[in-house]
Amino acid sequence: MRPLPTALALAVALALSSGCGPLRSSEAIDAAAREIAEARAAGAAGTAPYPLAAAEASLRLAREEEGRARYGSAAELAGRAREQAAAARRQAEGSREEPAP
Repeated sequence: MRPLPTALALAVALALSSGCGPLRSSEAIDAAAREIAEARAAGAAGTAPYPLAAAEASLRLAREEEGRARYGSAAELAGRAREQAAAARRQAEGSREEPAP
């Protein structure tokens, strides 16, 4: 009678763990979108347009992957978007600190 409870416990654990993919990718996408908004607010559209465009493209791809239920890929792309947006924000903030000639 031992195999049934073990199999049931395994099935429950598997069912619960499968819900983490969408949650993880959604959180990563939200974080990337926030970082892109912060980069835009810092002026990255004018001072760091290429890293900002790369971040937006990566976020767009992340959303497409999430829509196809490819949650791991979506989270990875969203992480890349967040890093690119952070670089754009740092570049924008750095350009504000430079004194005008």
